Amino acid sequence: MVRRLMGTGAAGAKFNTLVRDGHPIALGNNQLYLSRETTHVQDMKFSRLFLMVVTFGSFFGAPAAEARIFTNTAGKTINAELVGVNGKTAILKLDNGKQAKVPLTSLSKDDQAYVTSWWQKNKNMVSENDVRLSISKKITSHREPKSKDGKKKDSKSKKTSTVYTCTLSSYCKKTIENIKADYTVYKNVSSRGEGGSGSSTDAIAKTTTVSRLESNKSAEFVTTAVECITSSKKSKDGKGSSKRESIVGIVVTLSVDGKEFLKQSYPENLLRRLEDEEKRENRNK
Repeated sequence: MVRRLMGTGAAGAKFNTLVRDGHPIALGNNQLYLSRETTHVQDMKFSRLFLMVVTFGSFFGAPAAEARIFTNTAGKTINAELVGVNGKTAILKLDNGKQAKVPLTSLSKDDQAYVTSWWQKNKNMVSENDVRLSISKKITSHREPKSKDGKKKDSKSKKTSTVYTCTLSSYCKKTIENIKADYTVYKNVSSRGEGGSGSSTDAIAKTTTVSRLESNKSAEFVTTAVECITSSKKSKDGKGSSKRESIVGIVVTLSVDGKEFLKQSYPENLLRRLEDEEKRENRNK
């Protein structure tokens, strides 16, 4: 069923959108606007519930449970994953990827018992909703000094070093200790010479530890510098060779007590590109 939703969001911004089965249908500038400022919408499957769609999990999170059918007191159902609890509110991940806050009292007795039991088992665990990871990149160049006699050299080279600063920001009310950060920097290497040309990708893996991340505060670590060299050389017969190295990006995996809770890349699409490449390689085997 398709319906139209009209109203005013929490920030006073008006919205006007079509909804099919509880999910907004994109209509250019007329689609439902979602931002860090929460917007209240009425889910069609939960006609008596108002779900608060959020982009950040500023709540107690834990590893998501498997998707299940939740039922409200009116008998309406919705398929979702339980990803956290904030006081008397359950945090559900909907089929469209958005997260929604649902009052526990609006759920059936069985679902309330399920949420309570799940939370007792998982409240001390860490999830992606507890920590936000921001990654920034810094490149430093080191050029080869010029010849003292002013003559042109037969070879040229330039060296750069790249480091990433990874900032972990807490969005929960607990202190997290001994966060293991595994990171891999990917470097592309291409060369050309008498033997032909080719390219490859090097994966430089390292590990560090963030000893303590206090509630609602930040901590950071800086990666080991990775050097890249760009060089070219001319031979007497006019032929030459060249080598170029460049940084592709970084993938960071965070875990506590051996349990991974967050994996992120810079640039953001690098993870998807690596996964697509792995799938292609598996198909060709």
